[in-house]
Amino acid sequence: MVTIKNFDVIIDYSEYVIYTPLVPLFLEGRLVVVARAGDQSARLKMWQRDYLIHFGEFIMNGQKKLKLLLCPGYIRGVYIIRELLGGPSSEICEVVGAMPDNRRRNGKHRFWQYLADEDKEKAEKMVLDPLNEAGIPVCSERAGTDEAFDFVSKYRADIAVLANFGDIVPLRIINQFKLGMYNTHASDLPKYAGGRPYEDAINAGETDFWVSLHEVDEGVDTGHVMMKIGPLPIFTDAKPMDLYRIGIWPTLFLIRNFLMQVYKSQDTFRNVDTRREFFKVVS
Repeated sequence: MVTIKNFDVIIDYSEYVIYTPLVPLFLEGRLVVVARAGDQSARLKMWQRDYLIHFGEFIMNGQKKLKLLLCPGYIRGVYIIRELLGGPSSEICEVVGAMPDNRRRNGKHRFWQYLADEDKEKAEKMVLDPLNEAGIPVCSERAGTDEAFDFVSKYRADIAVLANFGDIVPLRIINQFKLGMYNTHASDLPKYAGGRPYEDAINAGETDFWVSLHEVDEGVDTGHVMMKIGPLPIFTDAKPMDLYRIGIWPTLFLIRNFLMQVYKSQDTFRNVDTRREFFKVVS
């Protein structure tokens, strides 16, 4: 498991002010530094060049892209869709299908409960529109239905990624992915597992939170933790939606790095035991 630490810089990312790392991170022996989003400083240019070099080294080998099933929801899923369809990860991944979260199923729970009805519709469109525009096949049925199983079986993805997805995924779907199914969760798992990690952290008086990336199993956020990133600050009087926004960039950062590692080491990830030994703590 990789642990990325020391969050202490506020940056401007998209329309939100959120926190992101300004720390050195070693990837395959190469120093990477993350700076202000949209900044044209030398630091960011170094990071962009360094990060893209990593992708380029392996893309030039002619290796096939990973076929990926995406299970996105608002808010984090919107940015992950952008990353997978047009960001660096699109160079190594092909989204072959999507099972988005939606308000018909989960409209009274999780982040949906904090949105007005008119905003729920907008949030759903922010997820669905880019998928439809890119011609990505979409299944809107619950993960436990036969329709969802048939959809997953038809498109035969290598790997699946969940972000803000509210359904419990049955084992017969989890087992469809030879490289595994993975979820992002906004806590230092196993702490605050379940559908209310932000509320639980705020109510407990926590001053920071983490984002974890873990394998999906039949439980609720109980799968093996592969990576985590934090701590991210919980500021005074923060609301759950504030923390949803704060977690956008760290989640994207985790997924980018994780997918790159899977792409480079597919033999490792095909075996459940070796994939769980792959990541180690970086101190």
